[in-house]
Amino acid sequence: MVSFSYAVVRASVMLAGVSQGSCQQGTRTVNVNVLTVTPSHEFQKVDPSFPGFAFEEASFYAYSFDTQGQPNTLSQNLVNSVLKRTGGTPLLRVGGTSGDHGTFNSSQKEPTNFPATKFRPQFREGVTISASFFEAFENWPGAKFEFMVPFRNTSYSNSVQWAKTGLRHIGRENLYTLEIGNEPNFYSWFHVPEYVKRYISFQDDLKKEVPFFGSNLTLQDKHGEIDFAFTETGYNVQGGTGTRDSNLATALWAVDFQLYCMTVNVTRVN
Repeated sequence: MVSFSYAVVRASVMLAGVSQGSCQQGTRTVNVNVLTVTPSHEFQKVDPSFPGFAFEEASFYAYSFDTQGQPNTLSQNLVNSVLKRTGGTPLLRVGGTSGDHGTFNSSQKEPTNFPATKFRPQFREGVTISASFFEAFENWPGAKFEFMVPFRNTSYSNSVQWAKTGLRHIGRENLYTLEIGNEPNFYSWFHVPEYVKRYISFQDDLKKEVPFFGSNLTLQDKHGEIDFAFTETGYNVQGGTGTRDSNLATALWAVDFQLYCMTVNVTRVN
């Protein structure tokens, strides 16, 4: 048998009675029992950093800098407006298809050769980023990053340079976890044995070339307390057409989805 502690709250409830041509009102006092401890059978507590945020690689620079080259305070305020209510740390995932198809070019002057437009970023082949692109990571005070490095292409030496340059700007203390590649089931060379072989080989290269990582490389290594996490979640209506571009529909769906995830003990949603 579980015993609970209660606090007795004395409340005055206003009761109103309305009759034709007059208004009468009176008061009476009722006792309300309020729990002061969490019952042991309740769900686990929701982490204040439960809601995460994700940026497509090709768009991240535009979300981090405004058109004047200054930190994009609109983006910062949007993220902070959520977390100031939960008290959590901003957890930002930067990656996606455009990053996994991307290439690092140390001699390129522009941050990216495909700057974001009002229509959409470049998702597929051809995205090239330079060292200055990673300055975007410095515009998010207090944030920690899920940092993705490309894995789709076979030029892993380029991906190692991508990782080294990015981590100089992110900093050890701000790296939440590393993500190797994105949606590998769409790789032209994908089948499970080949994927496992390449993944292990590339992971070993990263640990060797970037001592920064040490043995704690993945989310499971760095944050073993996370039992079940969703990443890159979204809704799909009418086979990817219809209302998928509706910001209102997206916002309503995201709230409903994340609240449901909390009830079934999902630890993180990004």
